[in-house]
Amino acid sequence: MLLTAPRVCTTWWKACKDPALWRVIDFSDPNQRKSTLKYIAMCRHAVDRSQGQLLDLTIQYFGDDALINYVVDRMAAKLGHLEELHLTLRPCIGTADIEAIGHSCPKLKSFSCNGLKYKFPTLLNGDYLPVYLYAFAISKSMPNLEHLQLFAHWIGNEGVELILGGCPRLESLDNKEMF
Repeated sequence: MLLTAPRVCTTWWKACKDPALWRVIDFSDPNQRKSTLKYIAMCRHAVDRSQGQLLDLTIQYFGDDALINYVVDRMAAKLGHLEELHLTLRPCIGTADIEAIGHSCPKLKSFSCNGLKYKFPTLLNGDYLPVYLYAFAISKSMPNLEHLQLFAHWIGNEGVELILGGCPRLESLDNKEMF
């Protein structure tokens, strides 16, 4: 839709420019690992084409902080409409990132944060932070969640309790590989 469809004819070119076409953006092809820079550019272009009407964004197997910041910067005033956000194989997302997503997306109903490259957050004195801080960030900033998927995150039993208490509309909690 980004590269070839606009070249077919004038009608298709106009259709591809319609922001309604870009309300759902799904970049979840495992082959994206081969051309990360190309897919980052395509994702940015798709976000731009949505003109703030983005409702569902899936980024999987590629991306970095710069891409997430790009999306947020372009959508900050309009992220209030986003209902689903799925971040897969997203390394080192912090509690501040989770809170920023929650506060920027008050209508968020479905959130996935699945990362395999977890980095323990540490305090200045070298001690580990309590594992439930991620769950606390979710519970206080995403009260309208109905579906939550966390894979390979360290939140513990206290974290599960915090999430259940802070997200009263939660219908499903997928917590594979919790530690």
